[in-house]
Amino acid sequence: MKRFFLLSVSAFCSISAIAGGLLTNSNQSINYERYPAREASIGVDGVYTNPAGVAFMEDGFHFNFNNQTAIQDRVTTTTYAPFAMGLKNHGDSTVERVGEAHSYVIPSLFAAYNKNTWSFQLGFHVNGGGGKLTYDDGLASLEKSIAVIPGALASFGANAYDADIYMKGRQYYFGLTAGVAKRLNDNLAVSLGARVLYGNHNYSGYLRNVQIRNAEGMAPLSSYVEKITAAAQQAAAAAEQYKAAGNAEAAAQYAAQAEKLKASAQQLSVPANGIEIDCDQTGFGIAPIIGIDYKIGKLNLAAKYEFETHMMLENKAHNSATAQYVPALAKFKDGEEVAENTPAMLTVGAQYEFLPKLRAGLGFHYYFDKQAEQFGDRQKLLDGNSYEFLLGVEYDINDKLQVSTGGWTSTFGLTDDYMNDLSFNTNSWSWGLGLGYKVSSKVQLNVAYFHSFYDTYKKESVESGIHCLDEFTRRNNVFGIGINVDL
Repeated sequence: MKRFFLLSVSAFCSISAIAGGLLTNSNQSINYERYPAREASIGVDGVYTNPAGVAFMEDGFHFNFNNQTAIQDRVTTTTYAPFAMGLKNHGDSTVERVGEAHSYVIPSLFAAYNKNTWSFQLGFHVNGGGGKLTYDDGLASLEKSIAVIPGALASFGANAYDADIYMKGRQYYFGLTAGVAKRLNDNLAVSLGARVLYGNHNYSGYLRNVQIRNAEGMAPLSSYVEKITAAAQQAAAAAEQYKAAGNAEAAAQYAAQAEKLKASAQQLSVPANGIEIDCDQTGFGIAPIIGIDYKIGKLNLAAKYEFETHMMLENKAHNSATAQYVPALAKFKDGEEVAENTPAMLTVGAQYEFLPKLRAGLGFHYYFDKQAEQFGDRQKLLDGNSYEFLLGVEYDINDKLQVSTGGWTSTFGLTDDYMNDLSFNTNSWSWGLGLGYKVSSKVQLNVAYFHSFYDTYKKESVESGIHCLDEFTRRNNVFGIGINVDL
């Protein structure tokens, strides 16, 4: 039971409130929400998506301000027979846990100054994470660790359990992008830049007040630990008495019984004493970015490569002393340095102008997830790297109003070993739409909405000799408003 308990305490990991790879948010502007294939589009938000293409914009200052509101729920449904003994589960062996990641302010800002053939660029955005994730009823993985306790205490007549479980995580990777692009001729532009990432995370939660019921009623788990400890002491004393009497066989039997009882008491003392974590993680990383854009008549082609961002987060833990007994929570040990690299990313795209008022684009993202070091080499649990295909269509209704729509698919190299109930993603496809309205010749308002449709990932396992079925999925809606200003 000890091994099961230690492994079932999930480590907090990626909390992505919007869209993109496993560790990277790709939608950084409202233009992206309503026209996802931005990889070969020419606009100031290209500071993030197509920096080389920004060099083809007119001379002057260009700004893009955005805010997105993401409403996401992470849903896990777990079927595990011992859950039926949980008083809060009312005899049901299937429980649903919903983690709410609602982020109402996810800002981004992009700016460029173009002069002759040069473009100087700056951007601020939330490159990863982007929200808070709260499980008011805790995690099923934590509940599994105490659900098996009544069975282990069957000799005491135990038949039910109860506990207080709560989990919350906050994760932000703030990005600052700076770069320069140059038009080499009327058809070709290149760019060189870098992105600085600042990671700021907090993880907190607890498992406490574990109660076990028998025929006499509810009692703290600690009282059972005391009984088992007393029984171990009695068995050890009996072993000494038989040894003194010269009965080696009986002495060995009671000594073995004492060791077994002592080990059980130690194992149960971890949940009996409770576990609390409250850990802040901070760190910096930097990576170069290169890009190219090539125009052939009405066709525009572009590519961008972002190098891997190497980042070590430093832990500052508060009130987390109890977590030292749980190896799975080593990620939150005070003073620990945690590897959280952001993977390298390759994007390519094409946009074609079918009519002066009608254009369409295609895009492709490839994330090098398996090559990006994560704490405990977690990246090695993936079966492959992530990738996305994107499509967008845009039409100018008149000189002021513009309508666009598009979608994309996200595919991940997921495995059962990688998936757990706080760190999971599933393959999905998304669709967005929106409007652009020119308030004046220099100001355009953008509004958009997109929805993601997630697959359900099913994971079957045997834990403590008992079959378990975990099902993972998400629900996601994102609303956005932004403004473009050209001076």
